[in-house]
Amino acid sequence: MRNLLEEIRETITEPNYVFSSKSSNRSHLYFREYRDPDLNCRYLLVVVYRKQNLKKGYVQSAYPVKSLSKGGVLKWKKS
Repeated sequence: MRNLLEEIRETITEPNYVFSSKSSNRSHLYFREYRDPDLNCRYLLVVVYRKQNLKKGYVQSAYPVKSLSKGGVLKWKKS
């Protein structure tokens, strides 16, 4: 994923969708359109863990996915 650092930053700062995580109320799933025909994916998913009552957090994971999360609650959608 080192070759996608800029795309990861863009996904966090300008996501298309943000879902809450089903497994942790402090984790959020950020999705941004990202097409890679070699990987057959449509979105880049970045999982961000945020510390309680703080705006700071860290990236837990990032990887390309074919579809949006089927779990969790949609918190935000780009209009």
